[in-house]
Amino acid sequence: MAESAENSLEPTKKKSGKKLPPNKTKPKNEEIKVMMDKVMETADDLKVVQGRLTADIIGLSDKIDGFQDAMGVISNKIDELQFSAVSETPAPEPREYLSGAAPAPEAQPSGDLGQYVTTREMFDKYARQMDRRDGELANKKFMHLMEKLSLMREDYAKLCRNLSENAASYSGKEVLSSFEAYLVDIENMLTDAGVTIGHHGNIGDPVDVQHQRIMGVVATDDPSKNGTVAQKLSEEYAYDGRAIVKEKVNVYKTATQAPAVTETGFRLSPSE
Repeated sequence: MAESAENSLEPTKKKSGKKLPPNKTKPKNEEIKVMMDKVMETADDLKVVQGRLTADIIGLSDKIDGFQDAMGVISNKIDELQFSAVSETPAPEPREYLSGAAPAPEAQPSGDLGQYVTTREMFDKYARQMDRRDGELANKKFMHLMEKLSLMREDYAKLCRNLSENAASYSGKEVLSSFEAYLVDIENMLTDAGVTIGHHGNIGDPVDVQHQRIMGVVATDDPSKNGTVAQKLSEEYAYDGRAIVKEKVNVYKTATQAPAVTETGFRLSPSE
């Protein structure tokens, strides 16, 4: 009885009714895979948006150029109206001003010319705004080009590392295709930035030193060909009509004026 009494004095321990939740955590590698998939989807969406923005910027630049051309035409028309108004204003009688009785009146624009002058001031102001916007647009294109070049350098460095580490596993054709892909990427970057790539003029046209660089001469007996393009060695890179990198050409010269050159542009001495 005493033992049962002592046992009855001890506090009764109750079992907790809470149950631990089952382990629902995913394996770590599966979570990483899901996150990487989301990152890749977001990157693809950003590329699509970036392409649309680039197309919109180029389209806006074309519209601005067209509007500036129209403003130039209107400005020329206003100049013509001003000139005709001044020409049609009758000259005052000399006797009215020799006596000092009245000051010479200022020439006033006839008709609605005053309205045209005000309109021209508005167009000049808008033209200045367009020039400033063109500068901002060019800066955006330049920054976009720099971004693409930076990313391309990273890809190129990665390619070089892979070739260095696994040179034996790559064939010459695979290496060539990789470099050709980078060539296309560079051309697309330049085109997106507003650079035009191509030949200037045709073979047989007079050489244009503003767009073409003479690398050598080709001997000819025909005087009519003297100073004309004989061979095109490269393409021209131009921006807004101005040559960034001139087209390399060889030109015709009469045989008595210059030695001949090979197709690669190297001069041949008479002994050769």
